Amino acid sequence: MGEQNSAFSAFVVEQLAPLGTIACARFFGGLSLKSGGVLFAMIMDGALYFAVDDLSRPEYERLGSSCFSYQTKNGRVDLRRFHAVPADVLDDADQLVAFARRALAAAAERAPRPRKPPARSRKPRTKRT
Repeated sequence: MGEQNSAFSAFVVEQLAPLGTIACARFFGGLSLKSGGVLFAMIMDGALYFAVDDLSRPEYERLGSSCFSYQTKNGRVDLRRFHAVPADVLDDADQLVAFARRALAAAAERAPRPRKPPARSRKPRTKRT
């Protein structure tokens, strides 16, 4: 990852400090951002993308944001679950944190629930004679 991307990711993590600990990790040629184990954002090609849901997606679209997409040999794939954070939002720390909180809520809603281990069946003990 280039020096410019490192500086951008450090800036983003610093701005999102009010959310608590943010874990960054390599992720398909970019970075994933997680809070409490929930992936709510990613940085790809120098752009920040937040998780959206059906309630928040229209606001991103109204602000001119597009979803994350990538090219495959079979054509373009649009990942409508993540939208680029508009530049105006990136420039306003309070607004960025507000958008991040909504992204975290949207991502948490979609996150797989931990499975409970199956109940162990207890066989009745028999007396040994």
